[in-house]
Amino acid sequence: MPHPRPLLLPAPAEPFPGWINVSEVPGELGGLLLVLYRNVHVWAETTPPERGRLFAGGDDVCAQLDRLAPAEPLAGALRELCELRGAPERARPAAVSRACDTVSEWAEGEGHAGTAVAWARAAASTYPPNVAAAYRVGILARRRADYPTAEAWLQHAGAMGRRHGDWYAYALALNSLGTLHVQRGEFALARSHLARALRAAQRPRGRVQGGRKRLRVLEGSILHDLMTVAVYQDDFREAEKFAAEAFERMRTGHRRLPRLAHDVAGLWMERGHFGRALQVIEAVLPLFHNPQARVRVQTNLLRAAGAAGKESVFDRHSSQAWALLEAMGTEAPAASWTCLAHGAASLRRWDLAAQAAMQAMAAADARQETDQLAEIPALLDSIRRRRYADMKAESASELEERTARTLAAGLVESLHAMRAGE
Repeated sequence: MPHPRPLLLPAPAEPFPGWINVSEVPGELGGLLLVLYRNVHVWAETTPPERGRLFAGGDDVCAQLDRLAPAEPLAGALRELCELRGAPERARPAAVSRACDTVSEWAEGEGHAGTAVAWARAAASTYPPNVAAAYRVGILARRRADYPTAEAWLQHAGAMGRRHGDWYAYALALNSLGTLHVQRGEFALARSHLARALRAAQRPRGRVQGGRKRLRVLEGSILHDLMTVAVYQDDFREAEKFAAEAFERMRTGHRRLPRLAHDVAGLWMERGHFGRALQVIEAVLPLFHNPQARVRVQTNLLRAAGAAGKESVFDRHSSQAWALLEAMGTEAPAASWTCLAHGAASLRRWDLAAQAAMQAMAAADARQETDQLAEIPALLDSIRRRRYADMKAESASELEERTARTLAAGLVESLHAMRAGE
């Protein structure tokens, strides 16, 4: 039976298919990737009986590969794809898909985000049972804020997981769809997908690849995400319940335990417990090394430090966080700029607070983060009003001080005159 292809299979609009390879990857290697990518695309779209008529041979491309001599494992993957040109009728879809996966992973590691998405799409398209590749397309697209592409591929990954009886992949895809809707501010949809993911993880309908313990580990992640949704919906009691249940499944060194600790601290900040939150965030920050994750934690630390009145802690981290956010450009999450603005405003550093809030607005607009777009205008208005109130208070205080100094000087002068007249 043929495997169904995902919706929205084509890449985003490009001047020509595979253009992203030469756009992101410099030099001859980009050109080689373009040729091989287009070969894979044509091969996948051709029925097996017709594949023997494709291409004119692979010697020229293989010679270019030998000259470039990239490092492993990229070299092995490209060699597999070169052989596709020489004998397209003998190429196995699973092997082609694995090679595309390897190129995608290499591109992601090199910072070529669009190329990584394109090759992950190729991996999923050439061998649809490769559910992990379809899931990877969705995750990479979500990271780039390409939400329609992310949603289409995550839905496809879930459908393929269910079709092949891979209940872990099915639950994982539903979980990721839930977090995608969180990013878009669609909390009711997020909660619905996460509830379905939790049911799938708790009650699989057959054998689970890798064992049921793997699903129990996934349960902790899903409960963590349900906690996040409850926080956004201001249901703090339910959020703490989900947090406790997630922690029960993560106690034994779950890789997401640091993230859970960070987000529980965020929950406490929402409830006004900034000192407790700061204590946890300071403990967890050294466990985050990825720049994107670290800046989220660090800016939450700034928010907590500002609200708790810990100026020395704020000063120790604010410059580094600002530099990290600026270096990330459009990849910087608006929420991180917002946290920095809140922390600065709590310490009455109005210029810094206003600048961070404006950066948050630009980031939210670029990334279509609707929840942040709704929040930031109120934050900017609060900064302006509180700054104005501070200026009025300072003016009143200065006037009072000048009046007092004038009175003091007048009294002293009069008293000196009285003494001189005695």
